[in-house]
Amino acid sequence: MTIARQLGAVLCSLALIAACGESVEGAGSENVNAETSQDVSFPMGPNGENGGSQAGDDSSETSGDTEGDGGKTFADDHLPDTYDPLCAEEMPELDVELVAASIMLVMDRSGSMVGANWDAAKGAIEAVATPLAPSTRIGLQLYPESVMCTISDAPIVAMDFNQSGAIMEALEVEGVGGSTPMAKGLRNARDAIFGDPAPGNKIVILTADGKPSDTCMEDCTGCDCTYVDTCTFCSDLIGCMESEITSLVEELAAVNVPTYVVGFPGSGDAKDLLNELATLGGTALDGETKYYDTTGEADLLEALEAITANLDTCGTTIEVPDHYDFIMVTLDGEPLVRDETHSDGWDLLEDGTLQFYGSACLAASAPGVELKVSFICKFVE
Repeated sequence: MTIARQLGAVLCSLALIAACGESVEGAGSENVNAETSQDVSFPMGPNGENGGSQAGDDSSETSGDTEGDGGKTFADDHLPDTYDPLCAEEMPELDVELVAASIMLVMDRSGSMVGANWDAAKGAIEAVATPLAPSTRIGLQLYPESVMCTISDAPIVAMDFNQSGAIMEALEVEGVGGSTPMAKGLRNARDAIFGDPAPGNKIVILTADGKPSDTCMEDCTGCDCTYVDTCTFCSDLIGCMESEITSLVEELAAVNVPTYVVGFPGSGDAKDLLNELATLGGTALDGETKYYDTTGEADLLEALEAITANLDTCGTTIEVPDHYDFIMVTLDGEPLVRDETHSDGWDLLEDGTLQFYGSACLAASAPGVELKVSFICKFVE
């Protein structure tokens, strides 16, 4: 039988596979073309096999019985004559590798942050965190958390997806006040990251408007800086605290967790320390000032966008055929659900980015998983 114009539904895999196969239906597949995705079967596939009837079809109308209609099929009347060659030619394999990202904000909320600095911080963080939150785990550690040097034993907002609302609520509720226990804030961030089993890249963003306070004895957990007991007296408390702060940044860098440093207006007196932290954290900028020195909300927003711009946030660009009926994403052979609300699942964005959200991001970025992206396309031989 001549099959010059017979069309069939075939499966074109992009990701770890790139071949044409039989049509696939079931959980995890998404209809993207209402006109050509009706429950129809084409009487012959690309290799001459019988296409069969899909559930719900009237086989007398859509099967290979073309008597009386000149051999025309549904495809003859409804589909264009030519299609993207994606399913007609063998394509190279595409490796799909996802990387999750986690951010721990360690944020100065001391009394000197009152007014313009705090307003700028809230505005810039909301602008950056809101679009990132569905695909990036973000946590918040304030220092202090209430008054003077007080900090709890864990970040006020744990690193997780969709935390922008919780972060903004914490910033509104806590406000500003107290001293500057930077070492305790960083220590909590370090402990949270070291205890976090999630895969992917992790970063710390440290903000400050000045030096750590010389009133926070808790920042010096041992006069010899050995993290043992709270100091009752230190001849060089600031030196001790700064030594602990630099040690914490070095510990993070040793496990490939960079520390980005952002200075608010008023941080000039801490320039040497902040420069050192940016250098030890592996994020030093060119020039005399190694950290992001901001003067207001616009500068701060620009700095945060620069820091997060190159993060791998559980997305990958894939080659999308011009014409297809369904897309299906499977993880180790099991379909993943498409989620156009961007809460937990995947979606194909207009720019060709296959983006994952929530727990689907963690699952798809785990080591050793097999992630496949498949299109059910039309075929012309």
